Amino acid sequence: YAFVGSFPGGEVGFVGTMPVQITKTPDGAIVQAWPLFCQGVTAMPHTDADINSANSQLYYMRQPAQSLEKKYTAFARLLEGLPAVRAMPDGEPPANPDKMTRVRVLADIPAGQRPHVQYLDPKSAAFTGVVQNTARARGAQFSLCDVEIPVDIK
Repeated sequence: YAFVGSFPGGEVGFVGTMPVQITKTPDGAIVQAWPLFCQGVTAMPHTDADINSANSQLYYMRQPAQSLEKKYTAFARLLEGLPAVRAMPDGEPPANPDKMTRVRVLADIPAGQRPHVQYLDPKSAAFTGVVQNTARARGAQFSLCDVEIPVDIK
């Protein structure tokens, strides 16, 4: 966990590339922690009655949606490719849906062909600098969702 800042009753930071919010008791014990639904977050819906009811449906956030926090299961964040996500058609179902013509699971790709992904460690001083620069640029409108994770994919 990489701490970014605090507010009355809690704090925010990153677990890997996932922005999170934590509420705490006055003595510092964690009450609840959840991922923030920022652009690029990948999540699965489920029913209110059964949090284990998610199936094969998943979605990518095009922009932040605080209303989904603590309601659905966020499990990943895009490090690259957000413009492609934003270009996907809207609708349930979309009038002209995109089709997956090829899906590959990383574990099934031969080791020598796998992409090499490196992202800036959220616990590093350099990452703290990225957060501080973003916060200065955004001012009072700053949110963890504004922080773009520096990434190198080869």
